Parts: sequence; structure tokens; C-alpha cells
Amino acid sequence: MIPFRLPDIGEGVTEAEIVKWLVQEGEIVLQDQAVVEVQTDKAVVELPSPQAGRICQLYGQVNETVKVGEALFYIDSVTHPDQADDTHPLSETSIQQPVTVLSQKSTPSQSPKALASPALRKRARQLGIDLNLLKGSGPRGRILQSDLERQLNIASSPIHVTQAEEFHDLPISSSSYPNSSNQPINRSETETESIQLPLTPIRKVISRRLLLSTTTKPHATHFDQLDVSGLVRWRAQSTQSNGSKISYTAVLLKMISCVLKQYPMWNSHFDEEKHMIHQHSSIHIGIATDTPQGLLVPVLKEIGQKNMNDISNELQDLTTLARSGKLGPHQMTGSTFTISNAGVLGGEWATPIIQSPEIGILAIHPIRRMPIVNESGELAVGWRMNVSLSFDHRIVDGADAIRFTEALQIFTQEPSKMLSMLS
Repeated sequence: MIPFRLPDIGEGVTEAEIVKWLVQEGEIVLQDQAVVEVQTDKAVVELPSPQAGRICQLYGQVNETVKVGEALFYIDSVTHPDQADDTHPLSETSIQQPVTVLSQKSTPSQSPKALASPALRKRARQLGIDLNLLKGSGPRGRILQSDLERQLNIASSPIHVTQAEEFHDLPISSSSYPNSSNQPINRSETETESIQLPLTPIRKVISRRLLLSTTTKPHATHFDQLDVSGLVRWRAQSTQSNGSKISYTAVLLKMISCVLKQYPMWNSHFDEEKHMIHQHSSIHIGIATDTPQGLLVPVLKEIGQKNMNDISNELQDLTTLARSGKLGPHQMTGSTFTISNAGVLGGEWATPIIQSPEIGILAIHPIRRMPIVNESGELAVGWRMNVSLSFDHRIVDGADAIRFTEALQIFTQEPSKMLSMLS
């Protein structure tokens, strides 16, 4: 029986969360067949079986965190896996115990300790549930997440959260609250209903990252409105002459890369421990993307070396992969600056949160026609776009943010100036 341990996936990953088991205990698998999906800080990854054989034991429940080097499952070799009878799982007596077993001190009067994962035990303690009173539906009576949920749903569904019930008979002192009476609190006024929804693996990653950024970086946000009339005209002319439509986002990405070349401090990482700024020569822009799984940030790399057609095509491919949940770790790492394309959803302004260790993030809002006063002092209609630039105030100042958006507006007013830089 061979243990399969969580491998070092790279990119500094030290742990992963189990998203989904793709096989069951006792099932025959082929070499390189996917066994489990795990969520790292970067992406969801399928881990394959290192050999053909029968899965003896699975370790860890869905949503449980596993450290690199810890056993995920045990597999037994099968001489001819294609001819093996996989219609029946191994009996409990044929499944060997894991290599490492935690010893339990007990007295004859003690009942056996319930089998459950550490994460499930912690959750049960939070809910005040004694696992020893539950009957587990897993192998050898192991208590699963579904068993805990079943216990919670015994009373009713959705789950009633009635922590205020134990206090409903306590009178409120009129000396403390002059306008109150000595009548007990009405139960119907204090009782609430709710359902409990665990965070998905991706939302846990988002939560950790955003908390880290907001608690370690002094955020400031600069708001500006850009004249994009030239950009709108240029794109229309380009579409007519080339026969293919390049997205506004692709053009803006190229313009932003030109601004980052002008002001390289924005294309930097800040090392919190060494208090060192690392300016990057290559420009890799992350694109915050709204997906059914949550916010993902695919990275368009070496954007300074690519033309707008290449950027547009790669952007479309990355967005499709992100929304289908098929991004690889290498497609979500290495960004030096990030944009949040809020234009597809709407909204006027935002205060985007910086992706550590970067020092800035630019939210791009919808391009709209609106009334303006032109240079002749006359009322006219023009194309405008709001932008919101959040920055790490330790590294750059408000004046730097103004210079950034002013430089971007030069290109959105006259794209020919960007093209002259590229020629």
C-alpha cells in the first residue's frame, strides 16, 4: 500500500484545500487518472494517481486543508487494472490502517472517540455538537460533513439560529433604561432565521488575500475622469479598416503598459520584510475577472512586447478559461500591476484593493456619452470614462497618481501618441 502525499506544486504553495474527491475507496484507477481536486492560493488543480491500482483509503474531507507532504490517499498495486473487479469496494477489514496513527489514552469506562477530521471537530465545537453522540456514515464509522449537517437540520430547515432564546425571560432593569418596562423580551421579536453557508475554496483564498492587503498596506484612491473621445474614434476607424474589432480593454491595456514604462515605480513589488522596492523590467498585467466561482485574476504577461491584436486574443482566451474554472497556476501568477475592468458591469467609482505585493490597481469604468463644455465654452456631447486608482501610499503619493491618470488621458485623447511611442 503506497501513500500519495500532497506534492509541492510550486509558487510557494505550502497547503491546499480539498475541493472534490473524483474517486471512491475501493475503486480501480489507471495511472495518471485524476483522483482529487485541490484549491491552492493560485488555482484549482487536479492531482492524478501515480500508478494504476486500487484506492485503499482517502484522507481528508471536502473543505479540509492539507499540508504539503501529508498523505491524501493510499493505493495498492493491481497487476491488471483493466481486468480487475471494481464493482465492489474493499471491505472494511481489507483496508489497512494508515501508517501514522494517533494514539488515544482511554480508560475502560470511556467510550471510543468518534472518528472525524480536525476541521470537522473544530466546527462541531463551534456549534456545540458532541461528535461522540453522532453515527458516522463514512468508512469505519467516520463522521462526515454530511453527518454534521444532518444533525443541524433535525429541528428544521433552514437552520434556525436562536441564540437569543436563552435570554428571552430576563427582565431589563428600568434603572438602566428609563424608558423600558420590566416586561420580558418578546421571543418573536428577538428570534431570527438564517442559513449557514461555508465559504467556497476560492472565496477563502480571496478572503485571506484581501485581508492581508488591507491590513498591511495604507490604501489611498485617486479618482479621475478621462476624455476618451480620441480612443472611441480611433477604435471605430481601426475596425472599419481592418475588419476586426479590438476590445476597448485590449487597447487600454496597451496604453497602461506605456504609462508603466513612463513611470516604472508603478510596475513594482514591495518586499514587506526587507522594506525593499523591486522595479520590474517586464510588464505583466493582471485582469480582475468576475466569474461564477468568484473573483479571479488571470495575468497577461510581457504585454509591452505584444501588439493589440495579440493582446485582444489572449485576453479573450484567459477570460474564457477563468469563467470556466480552467485557469492553470502559471496563468494566475507573476502580475506586476492589476486592472479591474468594472466597465462591463457599470458603476461610477470604486476603491479597488491592491494585490500584494503590487503597489497599485486601476479600476476602469464604463465609457459613456455625457454633456461637456468644450474649449469654446459651448455645451457639447463627449465620451468620458471614470477611473479609480488605488495605491500603496508608502511607495507613491497622490501627485504620482495624478501624473499616472494624466499620462493615460494623453493616450485616450490622442491614441496616435501611443502609436508613435511603439514605432
